Amino acid sequence: MSHRLAQLIGTMLLAQVIINAPVISVRLLSPGSPAAVGALLAAAVLTRVPLFIFTSLQTSLLPGLADAVTAGDRARFRLLLARSCAVVVVLGVACGLLATILGPWLTQVLFGTQPVLGHAAFGWLAFGTLCYMLAMVLGQGTIALSRHRDQLLSWLAGVAVLALVTTAPGAVTMRVVTAYAAGCATVAVVLAIVLARLGAAAGRHASGRAQAWPTTNQ
Repeated sequence: MSHRLAQLIGTMLLAQVIINAPVISVRLLSPGSPAAVGALLAAAVLTRVPLFIFTSLQTSLLPGLADAVTAGDRARFRLLLARSCAVVVVLGVACGLLATILGPWLTQVLFGTQPVLGHAAFGWLAFGTLCYMLAMVLGQGTIALSRHRDQLLSWLAGVAVLALVTTAPGAVTMRVVTAYAAGCATVAVVLAIVLARLGAAAGRHASGRAQAWPTTNQ
């Protein structure tokens, strides 16, 4: 239990690194541009609005997934994940479009920021938030299957991609927002691959009983 707890704590810390990376990165890379830091902070707050709605979904998802795993009900497990991902996509796309279209104006009205960021920057931030929520949903699936290490490695991969894109040449603000989106997308894709492989392995090893779940870390 202590080993899995350490992996969960590591995962949470890496997730916080990714979601807060845009503001931290622009502050480090452009210390002489307080306007860019303030604008990016306001944009990050605006594009993370779906996360507050997503929290209620996340708290009820893990118990349902764990019950499905305990019962060996793979169909219910996949259905819960699919429905949750669909809700996240709808929520993220709807809020993301609004943030992309109205974001530059709203940040100036609500936060008094300077017009530093364009619609593209808001689009990348919104896409990153959508991928972040998908990663959180898929992460609940790996936790239900006791694949804590796989989840930790997925977030490590996301941080690695984030660092790689952040240090690439180009405009600082666009680099940090695309790095955030790329990092979050990497985590979501890796977790999706992990769950797909686990589902395929469960299907191959299923016998007459519907409770063959490869839930042990290898």
